[in-house]
Amino acid sequence: MNSVHVFIISWQGKHENSMAIARTLAGSVERISMVYSDPDPHLSLDAPCELIRTPNELFWANKFKHCVDACDADILLVIHGDTSCDSWPGLVASARKTFSRFRNIGAWAPYVDGTQFTPEVTQIGAIAASSLKVVVVNDGIVFAISRPVVNRMRSINYEENIYGWGISYMISAYCYDNKLMAVLDSGLLVRHPKERGYDSSKANEMMVKFMHQLAPSEYLQFQMINFYRFGKMRFRQPQ
Repeated sequence: MNSVHVFIISWQGKHENSMAIARTLAGSVERISMVYSDPDPHLSLDAPCELIRTPNELFWANKFKHCVDACDADILLVIHGDTSCDSWPGLVASARKTFSRFRNIGAWAPYVDGTQFTPEVTQIGAIAASSLKVVVVNDGIVFAISRPVVNRMRSINYEENIYGWGISYMISAYCYDNKLMAVLDSGLLVRHPKERGYDSSKANEMMVKFMHQLAPSEYLQFQMINFYRFGKMRFRQPQ
């Protein structure tokens, strides 16, 4: 049975919900870590799990780096602290079962309400007799990746991409370049608010430079993902 390390991503205003998620998962996974930031340097949290504090000004990418660096399990599962689900233990059990049953899956996610990454725009296939959809990319809100994907993402530099745009695309590019699939379980619903607290244009500018870290063959996969989603090449690899 695959081991699971859950990382709950938290920030100011989301700590109580994040700790509640951790409590519901106690006993369901091998390890739980809450990766958090807060503008209050004196904040003390009574969390029912391991705490990993990150700089408040570095947003999602730095938190994800801490996740891949700390992961010691077969599956890394990320849960953002502003989400809700009818059964977090059930969701984890479904992810664990999927990775155990299908060895060629590198990335997994539930259906997330409040995201643009829906099956209507990302699905390229389906796995028979299951609720699994094969997709070009998953959103980075609630998702899981296998150990080979974790190892690849551990080698990436995140310092100049603080908002983390492109991480999901990089995961998919690696997967499809290495005969692994990205899937979405349409039978699992996670609720997520539609909000963003930073400048999208700046985040996109950072992503352009970030994606230059892809290997040439991974970059080809990335561009095919772009063609499927947007019908065009979004930006070119430097010569």
